[in-house]
Amino acid sequence: MSISLYSIPAILVLVAKVALFFYARKSSVRDPAAILFLVFLSALTVQNIAEIGILNFHGAEIVGRDELFNGYLYFAASVVALAALVHLTLILALDWGTRTGSTALATLLYVPALVMVGLLFTTDYIIAGFRQLNYTYGQIAGNGYWLFEIYVLVYCLTTLVLMYYGAGRQATSSKRLKNKLMGYGMLPMGAIIALVMVMERQGLDPEFNTTATLPIGITVFLAITAYAIYQFRLFDIDFYIPGSRVRKRKTAFYDRIRKLVSEIAELPSASAAVSLLADVFKCPIVLLDENRKVLASAGNVHNMNQLSAATLAQLTHILVREEVSTSMPQMHQDMARHHVSAVVPFYPGSRSASGWLLMGESFTEQVYSPMDFKLVEQVFDKMADLFLEGMVSAREEKDDMAQRLLKLEAQQEQLRSAYQKLEQETEILRRENERLLLEQPADSFSLISTANQESSVPATVTLLGRDKPMLQRLREHFPQAAHYVAANSTSFKRQNPSDVLICRIEDEGKRGYRQFLKLIIEFGSKSAFLLYGPGATEFVRLNQKALLGGIIEVFTEDLSTAALVRRVNAISELRKAMCSVADADNPLIGRSQVFIDVIADAIRMSRFFEPVVIKSADIAEAVAAGNYIHNQSTSNGEFVVVRSDGLNLESKSDSLSAEDERRLKQSLKQARGGSLMIDNIAALPRKIVDHILALAQERGDVRVMVGFDRNTDTRIEELQPALQTFVLELPALEDRKGDLQLLAHYYTLLHNLQSDQNVYLEQSELESLQLDHHVDTLATLKGLIFERLGTKEATQASQFVSFSNDKSKTLEEHVAEFEAAILKETLERCDGNKSKAARLLGLRPNTLHYKLERLGLATEKKNLDSGD
Repeated sequence: MSISLYSIPAILVLVAKVALFFYARKSSVRDPAAILFLVFLSALTVQNIAEIGILNFHGAEIVGRDELFNGYLYFAASVVALAALVHLTLILALDWGTRTGSTALATLLYVPALVMVGLLFTTDYIIAGFRQLNYTYGQIAGNGYWLFEIYVLVYCLTTLVLMYYGAGRQATSSKRLKNKLMGYGMLPMGAIIALVMVMERQGLDPEFNTTATLPIGITVFLAITAYAIYQFRLFDIDFYIPGSRVRKRKTAFYDRIRKLVSEIAELPSASAAVSLLADVFKCPIVLLDENRKVLASAGNVHNMNQLSAATLAQLTHILVREEVSTSMPQMHQDMARHHVSAVVPFYPGSRSASGWLLMGESFTEQVYSPMDFKLVEQVFDKMADLFLEGMVSAREEKDDMAQRLLKLEAQQEQLRSAYQKLEQETEILRRENERLLLEQPADSFSLISTANQESSVPATVTLLGRDKPMLQRLREHFPQAAHYVAANSTSFKRQNPSDVLICRIEDEGKRGYRQFLKLIIEFGSKSAFLLYGPGATEFVRLNQKALLGGIIEVFTEDLSTAALVRRVNAISELRKAMCSVADADNPLIGRSQVFIDVIADAIRMSRFFEPVVIKSADIAEAVAAGNYIHNQSTSNGEFVVVRSDGLNLESKSDSLSAEDERRLKQSLKQARGGSLMIDNIAALPRKIVDHILALAQERGDVRVMVGFDRNTDTRIEELQPALQTFVLELPALEDRKGDLQLLAHYYTLLHNLQSDQNVYLEQSELESLQLDHHVDTLATLKGLIFERLGTKEATQASQFVSFSNDKSKTLEEHVAEFEAAILKETLERCDGNKSKAARLLGLRPNTLHYKLERLGLATEKKNLDSGD
């Protein structure tokens, strides 16, 4: 069988297609577009083989399917090739290969193709046969040949429209360029097909055939398509068109790169280079060292620096994200997740000088053609040395920082050891402080916290008397302390009373005491008093009854300065918390919020004339509250109290006796313009209460207040409506725990004033008292404190008697024995620490050692330590 010379172009094109097939198979690209290209290439190869068969066929002038099957195969292969071409264009222009559901829609493209192929091989509807045309055969159009023409026209136009759309609307420059190249490549093939179809319509097909022209056009298109699909860095054909926008933009871009290369030597640092690169490439950039630490960055880097170490470790050359979408999908996903478009490795084989330059999303918009990458790689090569210098400099700084860190760690370890030692010492001091706090007097000073001492107003102090040493001691701690010679001083009378008046009382007899008594009575509600001097104790003894209820304390002149300052502050705090002391046994003293709220309610009620019910567990406290309300009001009359237990009630009737009636009317007369208080209305029958209220209403100028024992079975709601306008409920002591310290201090001063003693409960004793007893009323609290203070007096007295009863010892022996007992007790309290004991006793350490040796306690201590 001889080969026609006219089939040589077709044979050469077939060889070219085979070469393209092996090129495509050898490529690493395996995306959907590459697969569709192989389908398209295979269909055109079948068409080419069929064409060779037609050119080498020699038969009758008109032949059918049995004689020239290759003719029908030629048209069938063309139909399939056009369907594959449209499908390929959809992938490139619209990314159908990555969209869900695109496969089902794409199959619809092949339905018309299958119909056309079926009609070609089974009927003569489209091709009725073939007739000889010079050296080849041409188709004889059937009745449905127009279907083939419409099919070719629609699919070719669809391909061109999609390519045009993709060239202008695709997301990246490289994708747009693929569509543009394929569009340019299809123009010759499309023009030949269109020309043939027009000439067939005009009956001029014998004048022109596609034996050489169409195979060449198809091959050119296939070559350009293979280049666009299997190559990532595509040349931009518009760049070679003079005056095009692409040429102008690329020219300016290349000029900026060349300028950048010339400025490399003048860049001061890697940071400046990165900033300049970001400006040239219009994208964010991050420079990492070998440990993936950021050396420099520019632009909005997002999370670019968090690109995984595994991704960076694989790189040996510049890598673009779009180029590894199918070959390295994990790396592609990692780069997309961190907004990295390209990675430029520096010295990838070095462990100490390697680094990476991460380019942001916009990088591939600027750099995509081979010429672009060629110039850019030259820039990166030129800048590698500069980046290396930056990384070396950073590494030197890092090493320096590491050395400094080691020194800091050593210092930190020393500080940690010192801190642990300090913590141990602090814990020892804290325990000692807790022990000393429990041994402190239970006075109001403990209510002054360290923070409050710094922020609160210090106590104001005035000294009355001729005593400059005392004034000097006071002004060491109270710089503003005032000093006046006597209580009747004119200058003193013009001053506002101080928080604390410290009075030196000389032994001048009753006449000399009179001015101090007048002073205390006048300022008793405004100031606290500390009395000392030769006549202080006698003054208190002679005027004890008049002094009850005041905040008064006597101290000796040999009291240490620290103890004196404590007493001044403590008694000042107590005075500030005092509202009223109408009854010495029932003071209105407190700072708790519930107490402050009750006092505020009492002041509010004092502005009205309506009856007031005062509910309390302690009737005496209710009377004191009633007195406070009366004093806060604007009434000018007296405050008269009617004791419910003093009324002689008739046994058979709910009425007052004649004597009680007379005394009640006398009390109402005495309380004219003032207040009448019944101490416990819950103890009186309702009719008597009605009668008393009627008598008070009859007078009209007496305010009625009644106490109500909360422990009784009677309820407030059962009282007369006239008594329910104002109800003041005094809180129980268990709800005033913050006031117990103040009240204990007050009752301690009251006890010492009456007993001519100077004893205090220790803080631990007060806490024990609260735990061991249920303290619900002021009377109970006073009784417990007086009992404990009395016990301390007896203990001190018994200790003194135990020393004085032994008649066989001299005074010096008694003193030595007493001194030894004190030293021994102090050493036991300090766990044998002699330095601490010396501080507590106010002695020098060598003096304490001398006394221990002299009294034989040093030897005893040694024996105890040795276990003898």
